[in-house]
Amino acid sequence: MQLYCPTCREMNDWGSETCTHCGAPLRGPEGETYVEKLIWALHHRDASTALRAATILGDLRAREATGALEEVLSEPETDPYLGAAAARGLGAIGDEGSLGVLVEALERGPLPVRLAAVEALEDMGPREEAVRALQQASRDGSLSVSEASKKVMDRWSRLA
Repeated sequence: MQLYCPTCREMNDWGSETCTHCGAPLRGPEGETYVEKLIWALHHRDASTALRAATILGDLRAREATGALEEVLSEPETDPYLGAAAARGLGAIGDEGSLGVLVEALERGPLPVRLAAVEALEDMGPREEAVRALQQASRDGSLSVSEASKKVMDRWSRLA
């Protein structure tokens, strides 16, 4: 596993205390953890930084980021690609408490968010609420959301 420097954004080995590129500490002076810095970065003014933070939080399966990712996903003004990354992150984390937010995103989000919500629900497994939401989405007006939902339900039916 690798981590990004919050200063120069170079990749470092997971156990590093300082960045091998710029020498910046990978833990803030206030003792913030790497995950706490990533949570803060979800609201960074640079969209690519926020998107990268959401993606890394999902890759790390950082349970402590669940609330922040749900907040990003639920905010109507969130960039659709950041919302999609937040949805995928929630799916990777797999906290069952996030199901409602993901179902809401699947029903009402912009297309990239809805597609990511399908992926996230699949990652979380065939729970009753997810099955109902995907059945509804299989009748979605968007062919891509409809087809993605049908494929997930088909894969789940083969597991049963």
